[in-house]
Amino acid sequence: MRPYLSVRSFHCAVRLGRNIPPINKSPGPKQEQTSSGKIYELPKQGPRKPFERSRSRKGSVPLSANDISKINKQFLERTSGLEPEFEIKQLDEIREEYNERYLERYLKPSRKWYQYEWENPDKSPIFQGGYINGRCPVPMGTPPSKATNFAPSNLLKSTLTVGDLVVLQSDPTQLVMCVGLPDSTADPRYTFVSRNGQLIFQMKHQVKLRIPYNLPESVVKLIKREAPHNYTPIGTVKNNRDETFIIPLLAKQLFTNHLLAEISNNAWSQLPIVVKKLKLLHRYISDPRGAIQFSFVELCQIVEHMDLSKVMKLKDEQKSDQAMTNVREYVNTLVQKIGEQKLDKVESATYLATFLAIQEQQEYNLWGKIHSSTAFLSPISVTVLPLKSQHYYYSQILSRMRKKDHKEVNRFVELFNQSEFDSIKNNYSHYLDLLTDYSAGNFNNNPQVIALISHIFRKIGKYKDSDITRDLCFELVTTIKPEMKDVNILHYNKDLGLPISSELSNNRKLLYDIVEPVNNDSVELENHDKLRKDFLHHEVYCIDSADAHEIDDGISIKHKRDGVSTLYIHIADPAAMFQESYDSTIVGTLQSEVLQAALEKSFTSYLPDNVDPMFPKAFSKAADLGIDGEKRKTITFSVDVLLDPDQEHFRVLYDTFDVCLSYTKKFPSVTYDDVDMILSKKKVVNARMTKDLQSLFDIAVRLRRNRIIYDKAIVFGEGFNNGLPKLTLNDKADGGFDISFKDNLETSSTILVSEMMILANTLCGKFFKEKSIPGVFRCYSHLAMSGLSKKEFGSLHHKVRMGSYPSPQDIAQFSSFLNASFYSSTPSKHAMIGANEYLTVTSPLRRFPDLINHLQLHRFLAYKKLLFSHSKMNSLIWRFQSRADILKSTSRMVNKYWTLKYLINILKKNPDQKVSVVVNSVAVNGTAMCTIRGYTFSSGTLKYKKDSDVPKIGDVIDDCKITNILPVEGVLELEHDV
Repeated sequence: MRPYLSVRSFHCAVRLGRNIPPINKSPGPKQEQTSSGKIYELPKQGPRKPFERSRSRKGSVPLSANDISKINKQFLERTSGLEPEFEIKQLDEIREEYNERYLERYLKPSRKWYQYEWENPDKSPIFQGGYINGRCPVPMGTPPSKATNFAPSNLLKSTLTVGDLVVLQSDPTQLVMCVGLPDSTADPRYTFVSRNGQLIFQMKHQVKLRIPYNLPESVVKLIKREAPHNYTPIGTVKNNRDETFIIPLLAKQLFTNHLLAEISNNAWSQLPIVVKKLKLLHRYISDPRGAIQFSFVELCQIVEHMDLSKVMKLKDEQKSDQAMTNVREYVNTLVQKIGEQKLDKVESATYLATFLAIQEQQEYNLWGKIHSSTAFLSPISVTVLPLKSQHYYYSQILSRMRKKDHKEVNRFVELFNQSEFDSIKNNYSHYLDLLTDYSAGNFNNNPQVIALISHIFRKIGKYKDSDITRDLCFELVTTIKPEMKDVNILHYNKDLGLPISSELSNNRKLLYDIVEPVNNDSVELENHDKLRKDFLHHEVYCIDSADAHEIDDGISIKHKRDGVSTLYIHIADPAAMFQESYDSTIVGTLQSEVLQAALEKSFTSYLPDNVDPMFPKAFSKAADLGIDGEKRKTITFSVDVLLDPDQEHFRVLYDTFDVCLSYTKKFPSVTYDDVDMILSKKKVVNARMTKDLQSLFDIAVRLRRNRIIYDKAIVFGEGFNNGLPKLTLNDKADGGFDISFKDNLETSSTILVSEMMILANTLCGKFFKEKSIPGVFRCYSHLAMSGLSKKEFGSLHHKVRMGSYPSPQDIAQFSSFLNASFYSSTPSKHAMIGANEYLTVTSPLRRFPDLINHLQLHRFLAYKKLLFSHSKMNSLIWRFQSRADILKSTSRMVNKYWTLKYLINILKKNPDQKVSVVVNSVAVNGTAMCTIRGYTFSSGTLKYKKDSDVPKIGDVIDDCKITNILPVEGVLELEHDV
């Protein structure tokens, strides 16, 4: 056999037996050297002729082994330094090395996984190399499920774990599988694998879509460290360049590649049809008055059940107007049907295809943001933008801006450069609308808008070299409209839905301004109120801040004998103002316009610069507590507790729990500060109040201790939310805000109130479950963990049980292992609070879920048909969760905005100001996420010296310099010794 040359051209020449000219140092006539050593001059060549096999060997002289050796030597001498080093090997050597590489890289890891890590009782005891690539069938026993569909309820019942199929923010078009859980608090990243086998390490907040999937129980572990061998590693580096990770090839073939490919391929094949369905659906579910949120799961089911052929038939059979009416009726009927039925199953491919299709149509301003739940790690809702005021309006604007080589844009820029701002406001207000919406974050995945805004800035001299950001865009707006200088542009965000940005919300505000409760003298209501018990003689302590917007809870206590006391938690009863609370003919719906509006809001929105109440002010005033001497309707929850101070014996007597409709009247005025001063004996009040408050505090302390010790609750104490921005309207002419910060301090009064409310909600959760009353439960599930992370989290539990609250550094280390609570229509454990069931009833003026539970209680206590069934309650859950997540996200965004504005003011006074930060992410490529100490909402990116020690999560780094702040964008960048 002839030697095999490493260079392809020579290899081909030798194997064909063709003559190869030597490489000469100087140009000259072409020559050929034969085995005899004689050099022949070759004739000049004309145009190359087509290759003819019949003449390919004509006149050729076979090369000897000596000739080939000389050619190799001469070639290598001439190309020395031009090509990377290589070694010429025999084919047998290459084959042997290839087999050895294959053995070390692929065969051995698969064999080890098969024999020791795949706990499949049906597998053959002997591993066969033919299992790889399907050359031999693998004995599987029960094959893994295909994951073609899943129950949406599984999103509530499970947390992110191995086997789940997800879409990551870093690549929102690719489906990957979770194959590894975080090993420790030092690195809280999950491991994912793509369909082509690439490993990806990401934090859980990067997950934007999740499809729960259970791998067979036999699959205990998929990812493993790559064993050392003499070849280039094929694994993926995680933290250490010398340590790589792989998934054995056989494991990928059996459990990841095929499943990911099947669902992805099905989703992409469905995509064109799904796009058409969503475009049609948008026309009929959008509200012309403003942006609304629509359940993502319901949207997927509508897409799945919509019959486009039927729609086309309806269009073809009728005249234009009638056809549109028929299509509208068909779509509305389908939407209503899906909304009323139990959401049992969703097709996985349709779920993914809908996600992809919405992202595609965001470019045309049909859909706004896809809201992913931080608890479910999957889409909970999508914002539906108005067709006319968003889609058509901006389509026309973009079209006009592009016409005649951007003539209109050039005129806008010309007017700006000439400071003709009034002319811009009069003639180019649509440009200001575009720039304002972009600044507020109302364009999602819209490259057309970004390109045109960039085109505007590149023509303005002072901005032409600047990075295009939302902050810069808002600066341009405020230059043209100085009256917006002190406006928080984030209030214009469509998802927040404030009256300033939504006609729908503005109409709701107009309703709230004029509506008042109606005194109903119906016999039915009178009979309903006869159920109320009289607690008019009770001293009800409504403990709240002095500037509270609504007071909806109060506490009283009755001292009995032998250490027994009865606790009474009295809650405001706004449900009593509505017919839905007592009229049993109303079932499954809310007829009151006020209740419908409150449902749309779902919660009171608390922002540093804005409070948007869930209820109209007149209704809150009519229902809230705290005005001494005014008779109020309440719902009272009571239970006996046994406290023996001498023996420190404490117990809740659960069988004494009772709930009833009631009246209360006596509300001694007390604030948090008052109670703290009374308990610390710094303020003297009457003996009864002193005794009551001291007893309530003693009971609260023991309630907390029991939750921690016996129910494994986690309490963070004071270190959790410090440095919260507080705004005070200043007396300057511009009417701006002074920014200060407050810490979320835990005092005796806050412990007293919080523990009593937790007790009431826990007892109600148990009551609703035992009585099979459909309700809105609040739940929390611990994240799935593995390895060292389990032990570390256990140490946190132990630390809390020993009475030591987590430090800020502890919180930084464990924050990635904390899940988010969520709403559910099914009773489930709230692991963070330590309750087997938890159903909120203590804030009906601020939380619509609490009000729903009150309406259910009204019907149950009156032995009437319940207002909402379990299936209807289930459909409401998605609305509550969506709104809760949106408000939480917006609150975080607005608090960060004001925190960064404060830091800008600090830097104006002292540009060299240094700060200390706490690291809260794994350091990657010289950067890590961090938070400035003492300011909860100051998260940013820290750049550090690559040759310095790599910072770890929880490390405190001093003397950091702030290099960039963008409050609107929410960007904070810092450097340390760079």
